Amino acid sequence: MKRHVLLFAYISIPIIICFLYIIVRLLGINENVSIIQLCMGILLGIELIYTVAVLIKKHYVEDSKIIHLIIIAGFIMRIGYMLYTGCNVRGHDVLDFNTVSGGHAAYILTILQTGKLPAANYMQFYQQPFFYLSGSLLSRFINCILSCNDPYYLVDAAKLISCIASCLTVLVSESLIKVCNITREGHFFVIIYISFLPAFYLSGGRITPDSLIAFIMTLILYYTIKWQQEPSFKSLVILAFLFGIGMMTKLSCAVIAIFTAFFMIRELISSLRKKQAYRCLLQYAIFCIISFPLGLWYSLRNYLNFHQSFSYVPKIGNDSPLYIGSFSLVERFFSINFSNMFTSPYASVLDDYNLPIYHLKSSLFGEFYYSVAGWIPTILLFSTFIIMVSFVVSILWQWIYNSTDSTGNILTAIIILFYGSLMLFCLKYSFGCSLDFRYALFIVIPASILFGKYFPRLKNHILKSVIIISTFLFSLTSCLMYTLIR
Repeated sequence: MKRHVLLFAYISIPIIICFLYIIVRLLGINENVSIIQLCMGILLGIELIYTVAVLIKKHYVEDSKIIHLIIIAGFIMRIGYMLYTGCNVRGHDVLDFNTVSGGHAAYILTILQTGKLPAANYMQFYQQPFFYLSGSLLSRFINCILSCNDPYYLVDAAKLISCIASCLTVLVSESLIKVCNITREGHFFVIIYISFLPAFYLSGGRITPDSLIAFIMTLILYYTIKWQQEPSFKSLVILAFLFGIGMMTKLSCAVIAIFTAFFMIRELISSLRKKQAYRCLLQYAIFCIISFPLGLWYSLRNYLNFHQSFSYVPKIGNDSPLYIGSFSLVERFFSINFSNMFTSPYASVLDDYNLPIYHLKSSLFGEFYYSVAGWIPTILLFSTFIIMVSFVVSILWQWIYNSTDSTGNILTAIIILFYGSLMLFCLKYSFGCSLDFRYALFIVIPASILFGKYFPRLKNHILKSVIIISTFLFSLTSCLMYTLIR
């Protein structure tokens, strides 16, 4: 995608999303599943008819046009899902729409109705504030236009931040594809998977920070690789702001800081050899001056006010039905529970304990059950399983056979680092809800891009055909699933 097209998309997508939300609210069809899904189906059908018409006329469709159509289809799925899904539908810890319930809704309403951050840290009030501040600001703007002060809609409009972040993640991934020198074949695969993975639809319709932090971390990955390839003060300053805002969104952003720090140390060693350490240290000092206050002020505030530790997460008692600490590490992390996979396509937060299968299921359906023809989620599950196995193979391939590819090594390192942090989180908080893929959303980006580097070099035509068919079925059933659910 050309630079001016990307820039236009970055500016226009948030405006379009807000405009559509206002329109459906004015028409009174917001959360009207049937009407909005019909509109989604019509738009996807128009795209398909256009593609076929061009193919008949010219006997081929330009690669760039196909990529644009795939991205637009991904936007349709994300925006459509957000419009027909209320903020209290398939959400997490929303709770009551008042300022004292302690849920995500209460956090947003506290900011909107008092003009202050929560004066306590119980339940969701311990969370970092950036998502809630930005969501509240946008909600105030939208609901002023609509002359609405209903607590439900004040909260609901905050999900626009999640939807915008989910859509922009696709655009940043497009830039990453170029920086990582992905070939034509790999490009198609990466953009299809990121555009149609249902976890991005689900997170884009929620009033939680998950979609926003995935977007910010994707930006950090992009600028880290860009800075590693060509160090510049501009990229370093951008990274400083991104880290600060990322930490102000969710402290899990600190994981990727380890990855960026490695390249900063390597650059410092190089500057020492060239006797240019002063300039490098000065730049790093500016980086710290920007990122540390932005990222840590709220944690410091909560520590001073409530003695809240920097890594605090509210604990659930081990007597909870969600507790899974009684299962062995092999059962939880290092095996694939095929019997669980064949039992049901849907994840059960009370019964499941195997991280790989839970990630697979919750990346497609969250922790919810759906009224839809059974063959759709089944095909979606097994086609995605083949793709996930391909991801693992690409990591092993990079590790064993292609260790001279620096970009591939960077992607492999960030995948292992991030997945390792997820496992540690699940060990510390041994409960079924800790396994949800919403915490792992960012890992999709480096994993799919690494596979995009591997796929064109795959020589076995049978395996290649299986992956292509699986990718087609994945995208088809993903669209069907979320244009048919009720």
